[in-house]
Amino acid sequence: MPSENWILRGGRGAAIAKKYDLDPYLARILAVRCKEESVEEYLNREGQLFDPLLMEDMVRAVDLIDDHLSMDKELTIVGDYDVDGLTSTTILLKGLSHLYPGASIHYRIPERISDGYGFSIDIARELEAKGVQMVLTCDNGIREFETGRYLKEQGIPLIITDHHDIMTSPDGVQAIPDAEAIINPHRTDDHSPQKTICGAFTALQLIRALWRRKRMDEKGDLVMSELTGLAAIGTICDIMPLMKENRKLVYQGLRALNYNPPTGIRCLMKEKNIRTLSPYTVGYVIGPMINAGGRLGSQNKYIRILLSDDVFECQTLAKELAALNAERQKMQEDGIAKGLDRINKDTSGDMVKVIYLPDVHESIAGLVAGKIKDEIHHPVFVATKSEKGIKGSGRSIEAYPMSQEMDKVKEVFTRYGGHQMAAGFSIDGPKGTEEDMARTMSRALNENCTLEEKDCVPSIYIDAVADPALMTLDRIRQLDILEPMGTGNPRPLIACKKVHLHKVSVYGQRKNVARLSLMTPGGDVDVISFRVPYISDFIGKCLGRDAQDRMYDGLVVDPAVTVDLVYEAGINEYHGLEKPQFILRAIRHS
Repeated sequence: MPSENWILRGGRGAAIAKKYDLDPYLARILAVRCKEESVEEYLNREGQLFDPLLMEDMVRAVDLIDDHLSMDKELTIVGDYDVDGLTSTTILLKGLSHLYPGASIHYRIPERISDGYGFSIDIARELEAKGVQMVLTCDNGIREFETGRYLKEQGIPLIITDHHDIMTSPDGVQAIPDAEAIINPHRTDDHSPQKTICGAFTALQLIRALWRRKRMDEKGDLVMSELTGLAAIGTICDIMPLMKENRKLVYQGLRALNYNPPTGIRCLMKEKNIRTLSPYTVGYVIGPMINAGGRLGSQNKYIRILLSDDVFECQTLAKELAALNAERQKMQEDGIAKGLDRINKDTSGDMVKVIYLPDVHESIAGLVAGKIKDEIHHPVFVATKSEKGIKGSGRSIEAYPMSQEMDKVKEVFTRYGGHQMAAGFSIDGPKGTEEDMARTMSRALNENCTLEEKDCVPSIYIDAVADPALMTLDRIRQLDILEPMGTGNPRPLIACKKVHLHKVSVYGQRKNVARLSLMTPGGDVDVISFRVPYISDFIGKCLGRDAQDRMYDGLVVDPAVTVDLVYEAGINEYHGLEKPQFILRAIRHS
């Protein structure tokens, strides 16, 4: 576990507290998230989403689709196999079917193993052979130059909706595929107020523009409410920052889903005993279950969990997805252990870690890379063995814009794409040279890398300083004004200095929860942590190996150790009773 930089965010909340009649503590947290003149916009979660016509090529795409479907021509949607891709596809399919009843609209989801990432030319040839008359992509397509050329030659109109980074030359010129219309917020000529939106949000904007073309009112429409909810799921699961437009979308979308969840979402919730959808339950429970279908199965089948209204079908799919996700979790744990072992042996000195794990299922490469990245705080690529060479995924840190760094060495890759924090790739070559391909990739990335050690030290950004013993239920409830919280708008991190740690115990069926008992100026309080190895490492450094072992029996720290800590404040409800709950995020010796 690398050392951490603790940084108290600057924020003056006095004026905000006075203007909006807020607790000074809450006002300071607001001041960290937005400027004083932007507070009203931040608090306005009910506002209208931005005008879809601000997106470049939107009018052209609307004209093309409207003319095409109005003449009863066939259209095929090409999506992606992750949650963002599935929700994007569902939004387009349901939205277009509602606007053009009886229209011939189909979909094709790439298979992770056999098709690989994105809209390949092989899929284009398959569609052309079936007589497809127009192709509409979602959550993919922005780097499919060969596919775009092929469809152009066949006379098949292509409309791309995507949100991934656009390939850009060193002098700033963007390269885009040959298509009739390209909707992507990263275009330099696009006027979207927020560039970091997901594929599902981009797809929703196209449907909203078509809704307007049909002179239909979105407000209160049940179909549009469901589509907004699906876009919220895509936004959360694709880890988009929950600020500005994304925050409004997720707030309104989750409210719609909780009021009237679609059949498939309701079945997934029931399978995991979820009563309310939130950024957490969507991102860490529902999303992984949907994703499991593409990792270990076929999303051309499991997309039905979002499309179907048949209760029996959705219940069956939900049970299958839960089982696949449990299998995925076990495979992921094994992959992480192997990956950490390889890092310790093979990549010392590399700022960018490229790990070749031939036996790890390629569908979980990104998950393994992400967990290892969290552990070591370096950019991590996990490469696995594929039919033609190697294939894999990467996860990054803030100081390393992954897709841009891959652009620097694009000649290494056969295919690649992604954004600043995540990417996928494949490298073709002769059999038996897979490990050499991974080494070549590692060498190229590291030779072109400008990261320094200081960039790879995680920073903990603290919103406020407060004694947890003084955090009442009422004070914690005031944090609801910050909802929805998640990536880019996290739960506030609160620091408390020089408190006395006098007991540590580990509990839970898997011994995966630690309870730290503290004496603070405000009174005695317990803080829990789900990172037992982190707590064990801290206790070992402070009190020695023997104390680490005694944690599991209930370690009494005598004399007490003086510590600083960073925590999140929440509410624990049990049998109808509520009490404050504090989750430890960091600890150090004072």
